[in-house]
Amino acid sequence: MVAFPWSWQVRNSRLLCAVVLASLCACGGESVGSSGNPFSVCPDARRTAEILNSATYAIVLEVVDGPNVVYYAYGTGFAIARRLIATNAHVADRDLMASLPLSRVLGVQSGTGTVVTLARGIVHPNYTGNPLGSPDVALFTSVEELPAVLAIASDAVLEEMRQGDPIALAGFPADVNEVLPIIPDETVPQATVLTGAVTALHNYTRTVVAPDDVDYIQHQAPTTPGTSGSALMVCGQVVGVNNAGTVKVVVVVGADGELTTDRQAAAANNFGVHAKYLQELITLFVEGTLQGFELPPPYTPSTPPGVPSDTAQFLASVAGVYSGGTVLNGEITHRMDIEVSTEGRIQGVSTWSNGTFGLQGAVDGNGRVMFEDDAMDSGFARGLYLGQAEPGESRMRGNYYEGQNEEFLGEWEMRR
Repeated sequence: MVAFPWSWQVRNSRLLCAVVLASLCACGGESVGSSGNPFSVCPDARRTAEILNSATYAIVLEVVDGPNVVYYAYGTGFAIARRLIATNAHVADRDLMASLPLSRVLGVQSGTGTVVTLARGIVHPNYTGNPLGSPDVALFTSVEELPAVLAIASDAVLEEMRQGDPIALAGFPADVNEVLPIIPDETVPQATVLTGAVTALHNYTRTVVAPDDVDYIQHQAPTTPGTSGSALMVCGQVVGVNNAGTVKVVVVVGADGELTTDRQAAAANNFGVHAKYLQELITLFVEGTLQGFELPPPYTPSTPPGVPSDTAQFLASVAGVYSGGTVLNGEITHRMDIEVSTEGRIQGVSTWSNGTFGLQGAVDGNGRVMFEDDAMDSGFARGLYLGQAEPGESRMRGNYYEGQNEEFLGEWEMRR
């Protein structure tokens, strides 16, 4: 399975765009008991849900689509200060938001429908786009004051976290939003509360993990596409920000040659960025080191490359011969040469020191790329390449995964 930032594709008759949908949650500080054990006294499930809902906001994009205004539930945030909302870096993606004709970016409070205007986005400076290899956290500032805030766990509490600890999160899954759309000033969103347990603790170097060396948290709360960005709460305090899940990517070529892709939840193995990176980002912002960017950012549809409404036109702009390679541990380990047809089909070869393998896959009308090699036929681990086509830059790039567990090993890039 592949770890992906959960995403949601939003469509209407005049606007076609891929937007990341995130959701967040957390809890207030009612968790330190007199015995000295930080987890000796915890709020019960009902109180936990109340705390989460009071500080959880749907992040909504107000899009000007010709003469109409269209609202898209884009993610979720949770209040951590009177005018500060935490979320994922891939939710506060300036380039993605700049590809849409936005008039406002809004927060809508769970349970009340109170609307606040978001003024700035601040992304962790070390975020690279890799959800399990860099701190996928960000902040939004709000114009209005936020009435309830969540407590981020102290260093001592974070170091006490272990496998088996119960966790909770709350947010706005895409499947729920499709049935119950969020419209500012018209509907009152109700965050979905999910519970589970911490199943593993990891660091970015994939080495032995000490209590003070955790970078991301694995858990099995039953998240679905749309819950990326959810704050993870252990015993009433925020210990992380949910940002990715293991999914199975399915690409289907229809009889008319049109490609469709779907990312399906493969197992209850989900991940969240450790709260220490959120604490670090808050410090940088409060000290004035990071100022972020104004919302909404100026509309620049070519950055990143926009997705034309005409799929055939888009696929024709992607078609061609590409060459490049994959970087593992800082070195280009093998070469790739592929050809993309005007129907989006991908065929080619990858050349390693131990052999040459065939490549086959597809790119769809949203520019999402998936292809794999036939290394298993020769007794080697299967390689999977997932990424994005950028016709305006004449390139494709993404992440490389290998083996039965589809372990992330590096990034790849190919140019036409």
